[in-house]
Amino acid sequence: MTIITEDPLNAAPRSGIKALIAGAGIAGLLCALECHRNGIDVILLERQPSHSPAGDFVVIGPSARRIIANNWPNWLTEWDKLQ
Repeated sequence: MTIITEDPLNAAPRSGIKALIAGAGIAGLLCALECHRNGIDVILLERQPSHSPAGDFVVIGPSARRIIANNWPNWLTEWDKLQ
């Protein structure tokens, strides 16, 4: 088993700021991820008690792809394989 000792998200030191994000859809999850990377403690709320296939269709436009490519190039490569 490999133990990761570094933060794979390259998070900044904790800032003492807390964020409350309503909704664990793609926007809420990406917002939570970016907040975490900037040292913000995140509380993520979702009203659905379990996974639902509603809204499973995701489109990532050119501007979002550019952000992903600059920050998480491996994720974008995997995304392209799944299309």
